[in-house]
Amino acid sequence: MKVIAFVISILFFSQVMAYSGDCKEIYDFLYGKSSGEDYGEDYSKDLISCNVDENGKVTEISMYTYCLNETELNTILSYNTITSLYFDDIHHYHSSGMDTIRSCGSTKALPSALSDLKNLEYLNLFGYFSYKESDIAKLPKSIKHLSLGDTTFPQVSINEITNLTNLEQLSLIGTKIPSDADVSPFKNLKNLKKLYVSNNDKTMTYTSEYLNPFFISYFPNLKQLTLEYYVLNQDAINSLATLTNIDELIIKECGYDPEVIIDPLKKLTNLQILELQGTYPHCTDSVDLFSNYYCPLTEISESIFELTKLKKLTISGQRSTIYPSIKSISKLVNLESLTLNDFNIKEFPDISKLSNLVYIDLTANSISTIPENIGNLSNLEILMLSKNKINNLPESIGDLVNLKELLLDNNEITNLPESIGNLTNLEILNLNKNKITSIPSTFGNMKSLMKFLISYNELTEISECISENINLKELDLSYNKIDSELPKSLNNLTNLLRIYLEGNINVKGETLTNESLISCKYLVYGQKILYSICKAKEHTCFSYTDKDIPLCPPSSTTTTTTTTTTTTTTTTTTTTTTTTTKPSTTKTKTTTTTTTTTTKPSTTKTKTTTTTTTTTTKPSTTKTKTTTKTKTTKPSKTTIKTTTKTTTVKPTATPKYKCMSELKGYPCCSKEISIVLKHDQYGDWGYDFKKGKWCGLTPYKSTQEEKCWSEALGYKCCKKCNALYRDSNGLWGIENFKRCGIPSSCSK
Repeated sequence: MKVIAFVISILFFSQVMAYSGDCKEIYDFLYGKSSGEDYGEDYSKDLISCNVDENGKVTEISMYTYCLNETELNTILSYNTITSLYFDDIHHYHSSGMDTIRSCGSTKALPSALSDLKNLEYLNLFGYFSYKESDIAKLPKSIKHLSLGDTTFPQVSINEITNLTNLEQLSLIGTKIPSDADVSPFKNLKNLKKLYVSNNDKTMTYTSEYLNPFFISYFPNLKQLTLEYYVLNQDAINSLATLTNIDELIIKECGYDPEVIIDPLKKLTNLQILELQGTYPHCTDSVDLFSNYYCPLTEISESIFELTKLKKLTISGQRSTIYPSIKSISKLVNLESLTLNDFNIKEFPDISKLSNLVYIDLTANSISTIPENIGNLSNLEILMLSKNKINNLPESIGDLVNLKELLLDNNEITNLPESIGNLTNLEILNLNKNKITSIPSTFGNMKSLMKFLISYNELTEISECISENINLKELDLSYNKIDSELPKSLNNLTNLLRIYLEGNINVKGETLTNESLISCKYLVYGQKILYSICKAKEHTCFSYTDKDIPLCPPSSTTTTTTTTTTTTTTTTTTTTTTTTTKPSTTKTKTTTTTTTTTTKPSTTKTKTTTTTTTTTTKPSTTKTKTTTKTKTTKPSKTTIKTTTKTTTVKPTATPKYKCMSELKGYPCCSKEISIVLKHDQYGDWGYDFKKGKWCGLTPYKSTQEEKCWSEALGYKCCKKCNALYRDSNGLWGIENFKRCGIPSSCSK
């Protein structure tokens, strides 16, 4: 049973992190608490992550408090160098492997040692669900960022929080404040600049909950405010309009009463960021989950274009909304980021004079034409025009020399202009689901291109120029009409990680052999008609759908060639020289030279020299030189065998990613984000509240030669192809009681 428990734990948990300094002491303390009688009671699991400075002093701790009493917590928190502390809670997304340690419950009261952490600036209390008198009072005044989780925040705690005079940021994620509570003490938080308030209603009914407008009015010095999962009435909008110092207002997934107008927000003249993202489902108190009732803004006022200090404007997901004319958008001369999704736009907005624009997202509209003057936006880095009705691209698209991402999927584009090759800084190009028939010859000029997606188009061949995009990492040519050779020149793409060719007519030739490849797919699952393609012997990157692709015959990969000629002229010269320098010694030197000249079909010269030295004891005083020349003109058949040895130099491995989260398609956290919100096999995760996305904090674990995908996650490759189960990463096995990844070579 112990062995089974051990194997299960390996399946569900990452390998223990290599802690050092103070963190190792903390880990050893928790591990020493373990009974050792049952692997499920390993209390070191309470430690999610721990970081030290260059001197080995602990600075950041992320942990659970399960099975720990206050004395034990005080021991862990006895290091006054701690600046960031995160108490987590095991939610449904965590592995059931934590059930044993979770069963004994978490610490009920905040540890008294918190008051001694004079350097503590970041404190997250998601793992605490009740507060008693003096709990908040014991927090050190050094705290600048405080986050509370899904709990009720009583009146006594509201009164005590005003002691945190240095508090700059407060996050209330699902935190419930009693309706009869006196929230006026919040106004004493004079230094509070950022407030994040989320209803976080995870119940299946999604019944409405209105934002208390009076609560907002007690934060007059706010600079940044984020509201999430609430329903707003006109009183709430009017209350927001009183925050005249605010420069960032984000309203995410909120609903609105039908009569609400946002015209009062024009009073926020210092506003630099305005985001109205999504709407709220089931805004009534009905529990009918199938009513699909949303409550978006009934109308968006044109007055938002009078907020001339705006640098970022986002309006998305406002279903059934009456939109204003966007002609006045040209007034927003300071705009750097523009997002108008599902905005019912039929013409591209006149933004040619908004030269500061770096980011444009006009996804899911009805735009059919991109104007020529788009080339004026020389600072543009990201252009997203997915899900429109665009049928062609202007030549001026090539003037966007700083463009890094161009998303044009789900349109009606038939051809690409030659000028697209001028986008030398472009890294991502998505042309999926269009009607493109060919790729221009200038395409290879985009040396920075890393991701090229052009599936579900009308391509009939694979352009050789793609092999000139030397930094390409992902190439998707699936579901086109390709009936041609797979260019061998694609093997020169030493950074290529993924290629997808399934769903075409007939891809011919040999599969790719790039050593960098980790994901390949040539055939659709269940495809009965195979391509005229074979597996190169060197290649191990295949999908399980490619198991029926045959191996290439030996003749197609051998390096030995045989040539037959019909006419040969041969001249043979034999020279023998015998020289004796002493009566008892004889030296013999023989040189044979053969020259062969072939006139058809090619000319080949072969020179062979043979030297033989013989020593004898017989007396001799003879010098002999013999020369024989023979010239033959008769036709003869000669076979010449030439062997060429090819040496492949492996490219130096370079990191494929900056952080582990990129393996799952999530960005790395910026330097400003350091708080660990959760931990899994991809390392530590933070949350970018500005972008509303999870982000990674753990650097990518690069190896010089990754034999299989699992090594990037810190797991060895299996030596045998005995798969036990599959998850979103791939196939897993167990060897020596440890989890290991099934290499792609097993798909053979």
